[in-house]
Amino acid sequence: MRALFRAVIAAITLTAGTVAGAGAPAQADVPPVLYVRPTINVCSDAGPGSVQQPFCTIGAAAAVVTAGQTVEVAAARYEERVTIAASGTPDRPIVFRGATSGIPVVGGPNAGFAIHGQHDIVLDHFWVAQVVNLPALDIRDSSSITVKGGRYQMT
Repeated sequence: MRALFRAVIAAITLTAGTVAGAGAPAQADVPPVLYVRPTINVCSDAGPGSVQQPFCTIGAAAAVVTAGQTVEVAAARYEERVTIAASGTPDRPIVFRGATSGIPVVGGPNAGFAIHGQHDIVLDHFWVAQVVNLPALDIRDSSSITVKGGRYQMT
C-alpha cells in the first residue's frame, strides 16, 4: 500500500512538472532580429518583420518587440512617433539600431521616440529632426535607457 502511494505521488509530480513546463514558449520561436525596411516592396506592418517581409514602420516593430530582440532599421525617413511599450532585461535589452548602411531619420512635427515606464532599452544611431510639437526623445519613469550616437533635435 505504501509503495502504491509513493508511485501515485511520483506520477502526479511528474505530470505536474510536465504540464507546467509545456506552457512556457520556446525561446527559439522568437527571432533575434526584427527588420524595418520601408523601401522594400514587400514590407508589411502586419508581417513577421523578417528579412523577406520586413515591417514598413518602426512603430509596427515596437508593438511586437520583446526582451532580447533587436530592431534593425534601414536608412530612410520615418514620419512617425515611436512608442516603445515593452521592456528588456539587464542581460537581454531591447535594441533599436540604425542599419550600418546609413542613419534612419525619424522626422516631422510630431515625430520622435516615447519611452514611458520601461527599462533596459537601447537606441543606437538615429536622427530625430524637425520635431515641433513634442519632445524629440521623451523618456519618463524609465530606467536603464541607453542612447548611443545619432542626433535628437527640436526645431
